[in-house]
Amino acid sequence: EEDMPKISAEESLREANNARNRASATQWEQTALAKEAAHKKGQEELERLKQARNRLAQENEIYTNFQLELQRIGDSTPQTLFRGTLRTKFETNLSELIQVTRTIQNNHEWNIALLDAEISNRSIQQGDLLAAIGSAWNMVQSFLDSII
Repeated sequence: EEDMPKISAEESLREANNARNRASATQWEQTALAKEAAHKKGQEELERLKQARNRLAQENEIYTNFQLELQRIGDSTPQTLFRGTLRTKFETNLSELIQVTRTIQNNHEWNIALLDAEISNRSIQQGDLLAAIGSAWNMVQSFLDSII
């Protein structure tokens, strides 16, 4: 009866270390992949926030042009065309319209400021995620490099 060759203690330790390193590499790979998925989702959300901000800014531009047009109408309507109460009512209506659009613009500007703050925070988070992704992949590589 032939004895099977015994695995040396050193070889057994090496295999145990390799198994542990493989398991750690797999854990870090899962971490990296999860963070990459979170980063991708974060980028999509960031893009939506930027689009919303741009839409508000474009609307504000439209309101500005509308105000200028109302102002132009008021300025270009000769005093001789109509006077007195009718003229006062005309100027009051124009003024109120301009004021309403300015109120809307102020709300938009407030929302734009809130969006800018959120975009800034999300951008920082995305940068932190990118750094974490890089670190996780470095850990994967370190553990794989440790397998002998």
